[in-house]
Amino acid sequence: MTARFICRIEGLDNIASQPIYWYQQKNTVIRGIGVLRSQQLTWLHTDFNSRFNIEVVESSTLLIINDIVLSDTAIYYCALTHVTVVGAKIFGTGTKLVVTGASAQSPKIQIFPPNITELDRDKKATIVCLLTDFFPDVIRVQWFIGENSAPEDKVSTDLVETQADGNYSVISRLKISKFEWDTKSVRCSAEHELTPEPATINKNSISANVQSNTATQTCSPSVQNLATNETKEWPMSSLQLASFTYTLLLLKSVVYCGIISFIVYKVEYRDVKKPL
Repeated sequence: MTARFICRIEGLDNIASQPIYWYQQKNTVIRGIGVLRSQQLTWLHTDFNSRFNIEVVESSTLLIINDIVLSDTAIYYCALTHVTVVGAKIFGTGTKLVVTGASAQSPKIQIFPPNITELDRDKKATIVCLLTDFFPDVIRVQWFIGENSAPEDKVSTDLVETQADGNYSVISRLKISKFEWDTKSVRCSAEHELTPEPATINKNSISANVQSNTATQTCSPSVQNLATNETKEWPMSSLQLASFTYTLLLLKSVVYCGIISFIVYKVEYRDVKKPL
């Protein structure tokens, strides 16, 4: 299997006018692969054998890796010399190559609506996109507001995380105004080796769920409601307790009076029976 990396440089009409460099990054170690000058490969690092080659295709340069192996897993960059800063180079964003025996898995995309409180209080909307069960971990999340790509400053995407099964997942968030949320469609998609179907929020179903939840209270009463209920029941409990206490005291008095009367009777009866 062969891997090909294309490097296009905007604003550079004549690619032969600048030397083009290719680099390989593994973890934090970056090594030079080779240099292309005047459309010819003028230097190739000894660590990169005949499987590596650099060519020119029209106005682009091409890094070719033949018969890829597991050790070729890395990020590959192209760069050119800075025209005004001596010794400095301008790098591209890089392309990650993953070589593995596992099969590629397309991401499953779920999109979640904003919080109702955030919409009402802050007049803003944070929409969450969850992408799970994909392999390899090379992925780019894209948001669309209406038919246009969302501005980068409105998007925040977490680092890709490894799942227990060895596949990957990632969370991305889009922050827009309540007006944009109310008036435009929102879509989350992904660029992946196996491109999945994008996820779009169905606002009609969200509205139906909100109305249903408002009409039927499914959660337990609040602490305030519980306190109110207890307060309403308290007067009846007090009356019952007072009645019980009064009855108990009355019975106690009757019993006490009976005992005293019996003692007095016995004393008087004994005095009557004594001889004069």
